[in-house]
Amino acid sequence: MHNANTKFLTVLEEIPTRCTTVMDSNLSGSLLANAIAVIALTVGKRHPVLLGEPLVDASGEVHPGLIPTDIPMLCTDAEALKELRKAALKKAVML
Repeated sequence: MHNANTKFLTVLEEIPTRCTTVMDSNLSGSLLANAIAVIALTVGKRHPVLLGEPLVDASGEVHPGLIPTDIPMLCTDAEALKELRKAALKKAVML
């Protein structure tokens, strides 16, 4: 996605090559699904460059900009999530 100046729309300084989601392993069912949905919407808003081109399926239906890469989901406990966040912030990793 580009703006009028043909610059990528993202809060990142460069286009990301990888994206991973790390979730609390204590979440399950609808709580996990809700957390993933909220994160997905937030990432899409903050980093629209991740959205791909529209996809045309085998029946000819057009689906809007699917992300053209896998986004692995990892799980760990709440304490490890806190430590991971601290370490990522120290390394200036986009959260």
